[in-house]
Amino acid sequence: MWESDLLPSPGGSSSPENNEFGSGSWVLLNTTRLTRSSALLRVKGTNTRTCKVFFDSWNITRFEVYPDGDSPREGMRLLPGYEMPVEGFSSIAMSSRTWDKEFVVEVGWDIDVAGGDEKLKGRVACEWAEYESATIGGVSSGGKIPALEEALTFLPRWAVVSKTNDGLVEAWGDFVV
Repeated sequence: MWESDLLPSPGGSSSPENNEFGSGSWVLLNTTRLTRSSALLRVKGTNTRTCKVFFDSWNITRFEVYPDGDSPREGMRLLPGYEMPVEGFSSIAMSSRTWDKEFVVEVGWDIDVAGGDEKLKGRVACEWAEYESATIGGVSSGGKIPALEEALTFLPRWAVVSKTNDGLVEAWGDFVV
């Protein structure tokens, strides 16, 4: 991992100048406090299918995904054997089969652990795992990862690039609700 002035260009119809969540990012976030112990998060990344929410202040003890964006789906539960642990979750990963999906999730927490009416703090991130500009003969939307392309250009033939996280590029920002 390294800092670079070579900003990625994930493609799609939006550009970093049109976003609502931080300078130079491709993540849109809207947070709404519902009650003392719950909040609604709307997360949308440009030209991506994967976003994550990390909770820094305390773990969440419940969540509901709104697959159509308006209301939770009845009967949507964690798979048997993968129930919510007593201590809750410190992050949620959301993936979609469609591009540019807005993820809507309602989260809740134990008010006793939270210490009253404190703010929920965390970070939201979207990732780009496809390296489309390097595909040969494929249809390209113009998405590029210049820092990776630079590394590949100067990499010896006997070496390979690997990654430790889900995405090749991650755009993120903090939130408080």
